Formats: sequence, C-alpha cells, structure tokens
Amino acid sequence: MDKGRFVTVLIAGLLLIASTPLSSAYKGHQLSRAEVLDFTLTDQNNENFTFSQSLSEVHVVAFIFTRCIDVCPVITQSLKLVQEGLSESDAEEVQFISISVDPGYDTPERLTEFTALHGVEWPHLTGESDLLADVYNSFGVIVQEEVIQAHIANSEPTVTFVDASGNSSEMMFEPTGWTLNEIIAEEANWTFNATYGQYGHFVQSINGIESPADWSWYWALHTFNSSSMAWEESMVGIDDIDALENEHLAWAASNANTSGLALPQLNEPNASIQILYPDNTTERPFASD
Repeated sequence: MDKGRFVTVLIAGLLLIASTPLSSAYKGHQLSRAEVLDFTLTDQNNENFTFSQSLSEVHVVAFIFTRCIDVCPVITQSLKLVQEGLSESDAEEVQFISISVDPGYDTPERLTEFTALHGVEWPHLTGESDLLADVYNSFGVIVQEEVIQAHIANSEPTVTFVDASGNSSEMMFEPTGWTLNEIIAEEANWTFNATYGQYGHFVQSINGIESPADWSWYWALHTFNSSSMAWEESMVGIDDIDALENEHLAWAASNANTSGLALPQLNEPNASIQILYPDNTTERPFASD
C-alpha cells in the first residue's frame, strides 16, 4: 500500500470507525469519484492556490458557502475537530481545503471572516464562476444558483478525500447530535466525560458533575418537539440523532425538574444545547438576557 493511500484510509478511519469519538461527525456511505483534475483558485488571503503544487499526500475537500447557516458551519467545525485529532506526523501529510459554491458572494474578504469566525486556517477557495464550474464537474458536485439563494442543499452535503495519485472518494455527511454537542461544548467551554461503546456515546459527567454509580440519577438526553412545543426524553442515543432535524437538545439530570428547561428562543442560533443540573439550575451558552 503506497503512502498516499495509507493516509487516505487513515483519515477515513478517523471519520468513520465506530470505536473513535470523531466518527460521529460523519455517517453514510462512500461514493466513487473519478480522478480530480488540477486547478488554481484564490484563497482567503487573496493568494493563488494550485492543487497540484500542494505537497500533502492526501487532501480533504469540502464544498461550503458562507451564507449557509446550518450544514456548512457544522462541516467546518467537524473538520476542525478531525484536524485537531490528528497526530503531528499525520497532520503533516494532510491538506484540508474548502471550496465555495457561492463565488459571487464569497470574496476572499468574506472567506477571511468565515475562517476567523470558525478558528480555522486551511485554504478556503473562490474564483471566477466558469473556472469553478470545471472544478465542480471534476468533483462531481452539482451547484444550482436558486438552491444557494434559498439556502437549501441540493443533495446530502459531502466531503471528498483525494489521495496522492489524484483518485478521490466522497463521503456522505450526516451531522449527528454528538457532532452538535461537540461543537457547542467547545464554544461554551463545557467539559463532557463520555465513554463510547456499541450504542454510541454514554455521558457520565458534565462540567464535573458526575452521575452516581448507584444510578440514583443519570444524564438524560432530551430533544425539543416543535409541534408540541415541549421537551421530550430521547428514545435513542445522541449518535442516532439527526442534528439537522433535531437542532435543539438538552442534557438533564434524571432527578431534576424538566420544567426548568427553557424553550428555544427565536433569537438564539439555529442550533442550541442547554444543561439542567441535579439542583435544577440551568446553563444555556447562547441564551438572551
């Protein structure tokens, strides 16, 4: 197995193997893709980036647009978590790249704002529409202007892996509840202690508050039912939650009064998580005063 192929498998493993916490960022199946052709685009620093001149053995390519308020931030933060989880030696072999599907709006200046907002530094690329059209075709990506304007994905979001020989494969992106949990916990500076097993993540403690060994109470996951406007204890684990369909989650001590969970507010972000502690105090990182 050549080095480029080995790194490709390693990265895919980091994203997909069920025994690793990072795997919850990606679910789905692999799609075949043809060889990726060379291209030169402009990055967020207004400098040229030529694909073939990258010295990395493997490339992880995401297609995003900065006006996207749901999936694209999740993809970016998920890739950030994967990047941070790489060993020093593996990180030297991997190049992350994000390519805009909204070049009319995504100028280098706006891409700079986007990367600063998400705390990432890898190349975020844009360019002329006709040039990008060839890039999209090379990756097998379908871009429709009316879909972009409506902020609706044309298909399931994807991330593409390209090895040193230019061969690519595509992974379907389905953000889970744990993906959302990881992102918001990082932003809120929350600490989760969780084990990972056959049924996904099992949360043992949140911000140092640990559920007791005698099971007198435990951390229960709740989802918000927008139809009944009520919180409901989830019947499935957080790894089986679709974060795009269930964008408001809550962790509540099972002995706490769940009436203390606040209803999501319209002026909160599209996604939110709150915590209800055993003493019935709550914590909501993005709540309005």
